[in-house]
Amino acid sequence: MVKEMKVYVTAIWWTGSDPFLHIIGNSSDKVHIEAERAMLEAARDAEEDDTSNLHWNGVSSMNLKDVIADYEIPSLEPDYTNLCSGDREAILYVG
Repeated sequence: MVKEMKVYVTAIWWTGSDPFLHIIGNSSDKVHIEAERAMLEAARDAEEDDTSNLHWNGVSSMNLKDVIADYEIPSLEPDYTNLCSGDREAILYVG
């Protein structure tokens, strides 16, 4: 059973593409920091000089039940368990 709780979510995508990564966490600041880190890593992996072709939609708060309904997340995954327990450092990467 999924708990009723607020989580923070962002999506990252390349120009002209669908999102390739969603980041979910219990802290908006942590999600923001992880989004910036993920965009830098994606640019480096693609051998891009900068992140100008990467976009994100900022951090939004959502109900965990709604997030789980939108993404297929294995409930036994440790990051999911930490997220549901309210761990402020927990981050779940979906994509």
